[in-house]
Amino acid sequence: MQPDERAIAEANRLYWESDTPIAEIADRLDLSRRALYEAVQPVNAEARCNRCGGEMQYGNRSARKAGYATCMTCGAEELVDAADGSASSSPSLSVVNTDPGNSVRTDMREPDLRHRAMMLGSAAIAGVALGSVAAWLATRRE
Repeated sequence: MQPDERAIAEANRLYWESDTPIAEIADRLDLSRRALYEAVQPVNAEARCNRCGGEMQYGNRSARKAGYATCMTCGAEELVDAADGSASSSPSLSVVNTDPGNSVRTDMREPDLRHRAMMLGSAAIAGVALGSVAAWLATRRE
């Protein structure tokens, strides 16, 4: 069963303007969860894409809560600054469809992961060195 315009408007209002669970919204409007998800429209993030200048929108409540909006023109996902409504100047988490003929997803977080791995490795080496010195001192006292 397809929802009528009134049900679609109410579904969007309840979805975006409340924390009401999806199942409860679907029950109230006598819709299946699938029909509810199809009825809910993305909401404007009041920001422009840093990459192409396109309109940024939140696809769901989780994205809006986290502050990640998607550009409706190029597909870039960016952190949106809620204070001034602009997309942040930090690199986007991912870029979707960078080439119209290619739907490759490029992860821009890789350098951060390398940095974390280096820090963890350095801490492990320091721990081994400290443990070796402590063992050596302990055996010298005997």
